[in-house]
Amino acid sequence: RELTMVILQNEIHESKEGIKIYIYSVGTFYPESSIKVDDFEKCRDVQLVGQKAGIMSIKYPSIMDTVSEMGKAATENALRHKNLDAKALDQLVFISEGISDYLYMDTSKTIIKKLNPEADGAIHANDFFKGFNGTMELIRLVYNQLESNTDIKYSAVCTSLNWKYHSKNFIIGNTILGNGAGTVILSDKGDRNEILTIESRNLSEFNTILGFKYGGSNEDITEDTIKNKLFKLEIINNDHFEGIQTLYQEVCLELIDLILNRVNIDINSIDYLGIAAPTHNIIDTLREIIPQNINIISSLSQKGYLGSLGVIDLLDSFINNEEIKNNSLMLVLSIGLDPNIESFIIRK
Repeated sequence: RELTMVILQNEIHESKEGIKIYIYSVGTFYPESSIKVDDFEKCRDVQLVGQKAGIMSIKYPSIMDTVSEMGKAATENALRHKNLDAKALDQLVFISEGISDYLYMDTSKTIIKKLNPEADGAIHANDFFKGFNGTMELIRLVYNQLESNTDIKYSAVCTSLNWKYHSKNFIIGNTILGNGAGTVILSDKGDRNEILTIESRNLSEFNTILGFKYGGSNEDITEDTIKNKLFKLEIINNDHFEGIQTLYQEVCLELIDLILNRVNIDINSIDYLGIAAPTHNIIDTLREIIPQNINIISSLSQKGYLGSLGVIDLLDSFINNEEIKNNSLMLVLSIGLDPNIESFIIRK
């Protein structure tokens, strides 16, 4: 164990000192309908996986809840919090976890056009693929671009998930995939909701955990693939899937210690611990370790595993909850079914 801990410490990547990222606004959107895991009567596997993961229900998308429509709605909600018009956006970055409304599409451009039909090439549009657990690092990347490009005043980072047609009954590994969308708006005009520090850990030795087996990861696209609708997210390497879970606790503890020391904050000064994770076992383990006075924020039981949306969901719950006082501190851990584990501290 001592050797393992040394390796983990040596592989943690230090971020730049003096980080200052302000979350200008955040908004989410979820399908109106929910379905309880126990109501999947024709799919016993969903019931068993959900019960073991501590997931009681997920949001269930209607035919109108497409990836682009939900992304638009989440962005509109984020704009509304600051009374901003969609035309104020200079950039929209979309985090993709797989297939959007079509097998291939420029989702960022589609959402921009839905928000602002008059939008033209002057608006920066970017799509980042396989973003399951890299949301905060992408926010840092976009914020750096915003600071260096005087043409960009407001940047939106958006993700939108609809697993109704591209998963096996919403199951992936040991969890149930959730549906919904979220958008973070960044601006150099921000002066509240400051990210004090960010740190991530990439367990690159487990880099082929999940993907689309047909049409990319393992098999070519064939006529049968299309006819049988085999474009579904699944575990493609069970050894990697099982291996990464053995390191969750150690890596999380290393990250907590590192970021607290970096900003010279005692763990007892943290008011909230936000956890985005695929199962409640991880949350329960961390609950036993941290001081009991720290409140935990997690929507896993009601919304399922949210992947790239998980961090934005936590930011929304923290920033837009009027019961949480200004100057409160939240430490966030984002743990997923890919090689990335992220952690950051935000002051409201």
